[in-house]
Order: sequence, then C-alpha cells, then structure tokens
Amino acid sequence: MNTAENNTFGAVIVAAGQGDRFNVGTPKQYINVLGHPLLVWTVYTFACSMCRNTIVVVVPPSDVKSMKEKLFARYQFADAVHIAAGGATRQESVLNGLLSLPETIDYAAIHDGARPVVTAELIDAVCKEAVLYGGAVPALPAADSTFIESHMMIEQYVDRSHLWQAQTPQVFRRNEIIAAHKKALDENFSASDDGMLYKRYIGDVRIVRGDPVNIKVTYPRDLLAVEAILRERREIPK
Repeated sequence: MNTAENNTFGAVIVAAGQGDRFNVGTPKQYINVLGHPLLVWTVYTFACSMCRNTIVVVVPPSDVKSMKEKLFARYQFADAVHIAAGGATRQESVLNGLLSLPETIDYAAIHDGARPVVTAELIDAVCKEAVLYGGAVPALPAADSTFIESHMMIEQYVDRSHLWQAQTPQVFRRNEIIAAHKKALDENFSASDDGMLYKRYIGDVRIVRGDPVNIKVTYPRDLLAVEAILRERREIPK
C-alpha cells in the first residue's frame, strides 16, 4: 500500500516577489515579525512537518548568494534549507524551485512564503492526501457572494455552493508537477496556481479542507493578524 511513510517529501517555498502591494520599501518576506523575518516563520513550520529534510526557498536572484547566511544560519533547521533563484513570474519561480529538489523526493509541497501561519498539521494532511490522489490542494468554501463583472457593472452572479478558494501548500508528485510546468512553458500558458497546471496537464486534484487562519500577507494590516496568531501559539523559531 502506498502511504506517506513510504515516500519522501520536499518543500518549495516561493518568496521571490517584490511585494508591490505591500508598499513599505522592504520586501514583505523579510519584514521582522516578533523578532524573526516573516519568511523564517514560514520555513520553520515546514521544518516541523513531513517536508523537514528538504526545503527549497526561492528568492530574488540578487539575494541568492547571501540569503542562507543572512537569514537562516542561526536556526537549527538551516541544513535543510536550499536557496534557488526566482524567475520573472511566480510560475517560473516555482519551476526553478522544483528543479532544485533532489530526484529522490517523491512529492513536492509548493507554498507561498507570505503565508507564515500555516500549521504543520495542515502541511502533513495535504501531503498524505497527495500520496493517495497524486495531487492535493487545501481550500475553503467561498463565503461571500460572487459575480462576474463587465465594465464595473455586475454581469452575472455565480452560484457559490460549488466554489472554493485555494490556499497553499499544494502538494503533487514531483515528477508530474515538473512535467506540467514544462508543458505550460512550452504552450506559454499562465496559471493562477499549481493546482490549475496539474489539473490541466496531469489529472484530478484532491481538495483538503484548509484553515481560515492560513492567511496570506498582502497588505501591511495583515501583519497585525499574523502577530496575534503567532503570539497565541507561543512557538519560537529555533
């Protein structure tokens, strides 16, 4: 029987963006949160998960040489961290990260570096479902009314009873998600996330119920929620 215990897992944490909407001068992944860079909080949680042995962090090309020493050297999980250069788009950055994983890795967990309050429990749950189905994505049912607009006028309301909103980490068989990314590159196809690529080129994707707390830091105000959550957990990266 194919189980999580019989497979190897690695993470690709994407932190190569400039965070233009954050608008504070410093890329949001490096912002200090309770004494540690935001990105460190994200990586630390993966170091406590099934992906603990191999964590590829994708950063802006200009940061590659200094990043491991500058950001991760003082933490116990530093040996598991590998640095890869980002591309011009998130999709290119993910592929660069995937290609940096060792071929011994069976499943790749792809995660937004700006989701620092993800839990190890959610990571492991998605990994286990990916082993059973090939690919798995955490998501939450859409909570708000949703519609299609045209020229800033409501064109049509969409029945939200079957709508879900995707989160990360999204976990897939490593060789298959790499193949999907390469096909998308050949076709110049741009996807909103990796689950879309897997569904388009490989096959079905399992939904795992996500976590409402697993927010993505997009605007400065999001840091207030992140800090409150991390204070409540009382865990410190080490």
